[in-house]
Amino acid sequence: MWTVPFIHWQIGGAFVIMVVTALVGVLAYIACRIQNPAFFRKETLTRSTETLVPGPLSHFRPSRGPSVGASAYAGAVTRPR
Repeated sequence: MWTVPFIHWQIGGAFVIMVVTALVGVLAYIACRIQNPAFFRKETLTRSTETLVPGPLSHFRPSRGPSVGASAYAGAVTRPR
């Protein structure tokens, strides 16, 4: 417990950690807002932004069971055709 000077309140460590964490979060927000203002104006990804990934994985067919060296997509759930 720590006694706050002048008002004589007792506060604990959890409260101090919470206040410090909140201050660090606000400072991080301000730093990000200064470094990348376009993100906060929603100008980074719009409907007119060029697509940088390929289309749907229509050519992909998951394997029919586990196998040695199977890819990360082995056993993925896809919609029925």
